[in-house]
Amino acid sequence: SDSGRRSQFPLPAFMAEPTSSQPLRRRALPRWAAILGIAVSSIPTAVVVLAFPVANFWVESQWKNLQTQWESEGESLQIESILGPVPSDHENFAHAPLIAEYLRQGPALSTDHAHGHDHSHSGDDHANYREVSGRLGQLDLFGSGALTYPTPKPPLVFATGQPVDLGIYVNPQVRSNRNENLASLRQTFEPIAPLIDELMEAARLPEAHYPINLETPSATQLPHLSALIPALHAIRVHNLLLVESGAESAETAARQLADTLRLIRHGTQSDGLASFSVRTMALESGGLEPVWQALMRQRFNDEQWQAIESELRAFEFGPRLLHSLRFERAALVREVENGFERRSARPFSVPPAWVRLAGLMEYAAMTQRYWFTDGASGRPLVNGPQLPQLAAIEQHAASLEPSLGNMVMTLGVLPVHDFAVKARWVESQRDHALIAIAIERFRLANDVLPENLNALTPDFLSEIPTQVSNHEFPRFEDLNVLGESGPRKVGYQLRSFGEDGESDGPGWIMPVGSIR
Repeated sequence: SDSGRRSQFPLPAFMAEPTSSQPLRRRALPRWAAILGIAVSSIPTAVVVLAFPVANFWVESQWKNLQTQWESEGESLQIESILGPVPSDHENFAHAPLIAEYLRQGPALSTDHAHGHDHSHSGDDHANYREVSGRLGQLDLFGSGALTYPTPKPPLVFATGQPVDLGIYVNPQVRSNRNENLASLRQTFEPIAPLIDELMEAARLPEAHYPINLETPSATQLPHLSALIPALHAIRVHNLLLVESGAESAETAARQLADTLRLIRHGTQSDGLASFSVRTMALESGGLEPVWQALMRQRFNDEQWQAIESELRAFEFGPRLLHSLRFERAALVREVENGFERRSARPFSVPPAWVRLAGLMEYAAMTQRYWFTDGASGRPLVNGPQLPQLAAIEQHAASLEPSLGNMVMTLGVLPVHDFAVKARWVESQRDHALIAIAIERFRLANDVLPENLNALTPDFLSEIPTQVSNHEFPRFEDLNVLGESGPRKVGYQLRSFGEDGESDGPGWIMPVGSIR
């Protein structure tokens, strides 16, 4: 029986069935083994808890050391060092009524507001701002339909040698002969003439300084640009109209053309690539074409040309591009640093705080190499980065794999190359204009054209401008017509820089018949 077998073959004690009087007993682990097991199981948690703050501390110290090293070499990554001094309100173009009315509508209310001061306004003040905020917008004659955009867009007149036909801007329903078209345009500009005068007066102020959002620089808004750009289109037509109006308008035309060049500089003085691009495009269309028209019509005297020449020389391209790039880098540094502070306060944030700060270190080193120093010698640049350097860093950023570590590099390396190519093109056109003004001043003084560009120095030019990249001079060529007694010089053209030049290089053509 089962009971007999159990008594004959008793079970070992550890297999015996427990009874109420004999509870089950388990062998307890040694205390040292229990402690060891708990310690081993806690290692992953401890690693996670310690790794995040340790990595944050280490990368932050590396970042601070990098900044200290660069500051000792004269380079700064902090945005406060990029911004210039704040002028007084009565010297600041941004505080001129037509501009300030727009700036008050945006998040950045004023320079003081941007630096942490509160500017509160009463309900009556806000109502007044809404009432007057459209005054600059009244200069948008293309948007109102008073002027018509030509279709297709006409080519650059100073590169073709063809005069500007102002009739293309007159409403098709009222277009007629040249004189009637000019009369129609004069009537169009009469209602806004006081606004143009007010804007030109503001442009004569010595400084332009716009508010910057120091905590989030990329959020800075310049609402006046949306109204200033179409206003500049209309003012360009007005300047062409003044030039075409003859000798009786020459003084007004010269003064307004010089003021318009200042307006382009002051209106786009804000930091960053966006304003740099707007300035470049505005100078090309709104500044250089009226200058060319006035040169072709021989409208101004020597003193008036010197005033225009002075304003053209105030435009900087390479140094301005360097400043814009420093601002863009400092803006990204500020925002990544702010993000690091927020994330490092949350130890288990994903991605870890140090990831983007490490990416910022790589971005800062790469931009320092390709944007701000010479690629071969490492010396600091003073006249803008070379196009191959810009292409190289953009190609590097585009080749990176999408990842959290590469995010700062891929987002921070902006498409600067295209901006620089356009700026170099417009800079060459500006230099051609300076030479053309010197040629006209030579003609006014000597009643003949110079035989070559060397005749312009030093009385009319301190030196002949050269191409930024190859330091070559432009080609100065005669324009001749064949008469009964042989070729006769009637004009000139400035061709691409260099002996051969580039096929798409800039040209400045004074056509046949334009030189008396």
